[in-house]
Amino acid sequence: MATEPAAKPFRYDRSLIEGPIVPAVWKLAWPTMLQNVIAGLQGVIDQAMVGNFVGSKGNAALGDSWQIILIVVVFLSSMFTGMGVLVARFAGANQPERVNRVVYQAFLTAFGLSVLLAAYLNEDKLTEDQMTGIRYFSLVSIYVSSTADIFIN
Repeated sequence: MATEPAAKPFRYDRSLIEGPIVPAVWKLAWPTMLQNVIAGLQGVIDQAMVGNFVGSKGNAALGDSWQIILIVVVFLSSMFTGMGVLVARFAGANQPERVNRVVYQAFLTAFGLSVLLAAYLNEDKLTEDQMTGIRYFSLVSIYVSSTADIFIN
């Protein structure tokens, strides 16, 4: 007469997967839709202001720089989307300790990339020793966050 172990209760909101589909999709979609509208308006406003105050050469510079910005945005969004997939996977499996580990990795990666970017943008204000230290610290934090998946499994 073996008894089955009681299932652990879920700590996360399951209303998205246990209810009607239309409200669940809307709950997920509306923030992304709002973000896309704001981003589109930002581009239109940028072009209008630069065209008005700088001229056609400024608009051309915006168009050229947009390609570089797009590459960076796609890279970062792809990386953090992957981390979001891992969070969803572990949350769905009711493994909060693994969810916390992945979120920790995401914050550590974001912090390392932010420090590296800030150092690059302020390169002219820092000494060579400071730049070397910042590069080392950033690369170590990115390395630690990328190898922390050993502890997830």
